[in-house]
Amino acid sequence: MQAARPQAQTLAPRGFCTEAIRPLIPQLQRDLHRFRSITPQLLDEARGLLPDGPVRAALAIVNRTVWWLRPTGRPRSPMLISLVHDLQELADAHELPDLELVVNVDDYPFVPRPAPSPVRSPPPLFSFYQTARHADLLCPSSSFREASFERVAAVYERRARSTPWEARRQVGFWQGHPYCGKHKFGRCSRYLLSHLSAQSASPLLDVGLTWYEPRLDLYLRQEASASAARGVPCSASDPARRPWLQEECRCAAGWAHPGDLPRRAAPLAVRPWVQIEDHTRYRYLLQLDGHTASWRFQFLLASHSLVLKQWSYYREYYYAGLEPGVHYLPFWTRSAADVLEVLENATREDASVRELPVAASRFTRDHLNPYARQCYWRALLGAYAERLAEPGVRLSRWPAAAQVRKDGSSEGWYPRADRRGGTLLDWARAEAAWRSADDAVMRRVVRSLRRPAVASERVEPATVGLARRDGKGIFAGGV
Repeated sequence: MQAARPQAQTLAPRGFCTEAIRPLIPQLQRDLHRFRSITPQLLDEARGLLPDGPVRAALAIVNRTVWWLRPTGRPRSPMLISLVHDLQELADAHELPDLELVVNVDDYPFVPRPAPSPVRSPPPLFSFYQTARHADLLCPSSSFREASFERVAAVYERRARSTPWEARRQVGFWQGHPYCGKHKFGRCSRYLLSHLSAQSASPLLDVGLTWYEPRLDLYLRQEASASAARGVPCSASDPARRPWLQEECRCAAGWAHPGDLPRRAAPLAVRPWVQIEDHTRYRYLLQLDGHTASWRFQFLLASHSLVLKQWSYYREYYYAGLEPGVHYLPFWTRSAADVLEVLENATREDASVRELPVAASRFTRDHLNPYARQCYWRALLGAYAERLAEPGVRLSRWPAAAQVRKDGSSEGWYPRADRRGGTLLDWARAEAAWRSADDAVMRRVVRSLRRPAVASERVEPATVGLARRDGKGIFAGGV
């Protein structure tokens, strides 16, 4: 069942990897120190967390080929397909040991953090996001590929020359969908700051939503009142007892309270969509959480504008290399409204803060380029393989295993807009076929996409990850 792989074609320059991932090594060490020995039983436990589906899969790398260990006819998530594509390119470019792994491309981490001195290692699950509560192994997100990170970064470099710092509007800008996932609206920074921007007389803040319903205002007030009745969800003694509460208690500082909300807030105006490349017209760009950490952050760091990042307990693999006050300015440290104070300080100290975008852009160029991401994957998988109690892969244990082919013809690949000319509506319909007839959620997704603009228009490959919700895609809110 094994197939020979072609010779490596995208090898990074010799000695490049050491410098490319040097600031990210602390994250690798933190993730891997819990794993003394990864036994087959732990791998079975990781595979058993949830069955294979659109966002999770058991994979193997054998003889520089990626395999689906448990193929399913169900359509895979575009993010999962992109991750597998990344792994195959990595296997083509580098000598990798044979190994099994379980990947999760959902917006949420899944493995609970073990006790401070665990008797056994947690199940090894590769995920894009992590909190102090979780022990998932952080890996580079496939959103780099989905949203054409290299193309957008190249546009930013051109805009840096045509729209220098002095020519950019002195405004803190954010625009997008109020995707907050498990966050209630009283804890949704995108929603709260949109109201703050509408009510504030400050000309420095411009935050708006591309989708909005007035009934959400009622939910916001109800949640704020309920939170006030319960009190602050942590006390001074809690952080010492549970270290991860330190992060969640800090984040609670920005939650809405009844006194923060007007008795009758005017409905928010829906904003027209602004392409992320055009955000370079603004001197200050806000980074706000979505479902978890927003992968828009990597784009903003490359924009040559000053990034103001919401304090969050969610993190991605490269956050360990970033420093507040060096690469970005933090806010949401005391309340949601402290963003106004941060913006005012930035305008007063313009000469000093303009060095931060330079450092942020240099970081993305040196540590988030395609070679650097391959280097991180290589280091992560190499250290992971060293901890496997039984090295190698026995494909005979997986009689249904299917080889992944780069042309997309093997099981699990779905014809995306950038491969076979399919539309996002095709994907939604295929996924709906696997849902029960009474699954209202997917029916709403399909109905929202069943418009002439979607049915007839092909999504351009370069913008598929940034497509709009207003008839040109369903992934804009995840940015």
